[in-house]
Amino acid sequence: MASRAGLPLRDVIAAAIRGRIIDGSYVPGSRLREEEIASDFDVSRVPVREAFQVLEQQRFLELRKYKGAIVAQPESSGTRELIAIRAELEAMAARLAAAAHGGAMARELRSLTEEGSTLDPVTEPERHSELVERFHDTVAIASGNRELVEMLRTLRSRLSWIFGAELAARAAGSWDEHRDICASILGGEEAAAHLMREHVLGDLAFFDELIRR
Repeated sequence: MASRAGLPLRDVIAAAIRGRIIDGSYVPGSRLREEEIASDFDVSRVPVREAFQVLEQQRFLELRKYKGAIVAQPESSGTRELIAIRAELEAMAARLAAAAHGGAMARELRSLTEEGSTLDPVTEPERHSELVERFHDTVAIASGNRELVEMLRTLRSRLSWIFGAELAARAAGSWDEHRDICASILGGEEAAAHLMREHVLGDLAFFDELIRR
């Protein structure tokens, strides 16, 4: 298995396992065996063990003595704090991206916004959710800060895992805000950071609504 974009192999494997946890391929409580994962990814057990440690730190796995790696249960405690942290990091990404008018990602950002604005989330929910994720990832990439990109990917993954399918409902009404953020970034406006922060903080109200159900 080759490394991706210069990332350590453990991080590439961790990202793949994290994706399988989020999409339900690995269900909470199931045990992940080093030798099976290593065979699956055609690597030695060393980067798999390191990937497990990364995922334990991110709270996707629990490493138990004599039992190995167990897929954790998604917990809603701390979600408000995660959203607040994400809001500030996303705002930073938008500010840096706006300073470069979107840089090399300007065309991609515009294209994603145009497609997302015309897509019906009811008939194409998976494509819609994919575009929302790509929009935020593209803004982060446009910031030019690789560490920020990876931090935000991890945060969005944890929140997607916690919210589950409910996240699509929140995403359905987000493209008006995405369009304003895109225009602000491409125009090099300082308001881009504020727009992004307020957009992400909208998840707080959405989360509170879920808790009340």
